[in-house]
Amino acid sequence: MDRTDFMASLAECATATESYLREADKTSVMLGKCSQQPLSFDERLELLGQEILERDAFRVYTAAKRFLHRAALLGYDGLATDCSPSQPITSPSSQNRGRCRATKPR
Repeated sequence: MDRTDFMASLAECATATESYLREADKTSVMLGKCSQQPLSFDERLELLGQEILERDAFRVYTAAKRFLHRAALLGYDGLATDCSPSQPITSPSSQNRGRCRATKPR
């Protein structure tokens, strides 16, 4: 990984952070509409969908942040180029989970 790749990863992390905060804010607004009465079925479904979007945005954000933490510990020269935070995250049990390993150059 070179400086250009690292800067792209840093920008990707900033974008992921903004996306997560935007989704969390939407969820908070929806939760703020609660009243003494239960939400309607449609409102519950909409809230559930929003919570899924927020959770997915959080996963992308934490993957990008984890990648930058590895860069801070090893220097970005010590990271393999296939360890980009842009790797798709399909689920917590994804086959990609744990595959990306940072290694020091010899």
